[in-house]
Amino acid sequence: DCAHELNDPHETARDASQIVLWSALHDCTNAVHEAAKARDELDRLPGRARESEQYVRGALFLACYRALILGLPIPANPLRLPLPDSPGWLRAVSLKYRGTLRAADGDGAAASTDFAEGSRIIRRETTPILSFIGATAALQAGESLRSCGVSGWRDFLYEARYEFTALVPVLHGIHRDPGWLKRTEGLLRGTSSHDLPHPQRRYRY
Repeated sequence: DCAHELNDPHETARDASQIVLWSALHDCTNAVHEAAKARDELDRLPGRARESEQYVRGALFLACYRALILGLPIPANPLRLPLPDSPGWLRAVSLKYRGTLRAADGDGAAASTDFAEGSRIIRRETTPILSFIGATAALQAGESLRSCGVSGWRDFLYEARYEFTALVPVLHGIHRDPGWLKRTEGLLRGTSSHDLPHPQRRYRY
């Protein structure tokens, strides 16, 4: 509302995409409805403000992913959703979500392709928080590919273990949750994922 009153198209666009993200995190089955409303808003804005469409795309993949890991109805067909083009980290994390959904649907080969592309992108990032997001993607890739019987899953888990071990001491909050490393190591030992901590359910990326 404030953005509308100030007539700031960039703030209006940011607010619209943030509402979709909030829905993806807290009401994931309603995110498609919120995305449609956000896109109506973005269509009325000038050129650069429409860049928030990239974040709407990412939020829709997040909504589908969260629905899957929470055992809820998946709100959209992820194969029909366009991936974000930029920024790189957003595209990478969206590939994490799509790869997970593809693996859950039994398409291990396509999932492996998504995880590999996302990994290549996120490795270009150097900040601790983005490296941590990359570690969560590696953990998810290893877990999903293990469930599909696709080779290479251990390599992703080794990468995740290395990154979590290095990054947990320098970050805060949920990033320091020992469950990340416990889940990674448990999967490497062959433990069922159902018997391991699952901090991803409380993490926004």
